[in-house]
Amino acid sequence: MPRVLVISSETLSSQGLKALLERSGASEVLTASEDALGAWALAELSPEVLIVDRTYFEGIECADHLPSTIIVLCPGAEQLAVYSRQEMPMATVDNLLRAIRSCGNRKEDG
Repeated sequence: MPRVLVISSETLSSQGLKALLERSGASEVLTASEDALGAWALAELSPEVLIVDRTYFEGIECADHLPSTIIVLCPGAEQLAVYSRQEMPMATVDNLLRAIRSCGNRKEDG
């Protein structure tokens, strides 16, 4: 599976996602808070998949560092929005895992 970066202001959420993804076979899941550390991690760690809170995603200004797969958490709505540089509908946790795995498969094929 590809390198995943989780940027969230909620430590419980980011650690929970990290544990879920690692149990599902993700080899490298990194977490960062929604401050300068998050911006640094996004620019320097070059993740293939970015998982962010909706509020942080709306504030991202520099698209140059964005990976091809972005998963946006929508707190309270119990939904995820998955963006793979194309239009995609709201998603479930199964969609989250599928999107991350497919990104890893594309990396291995290329």
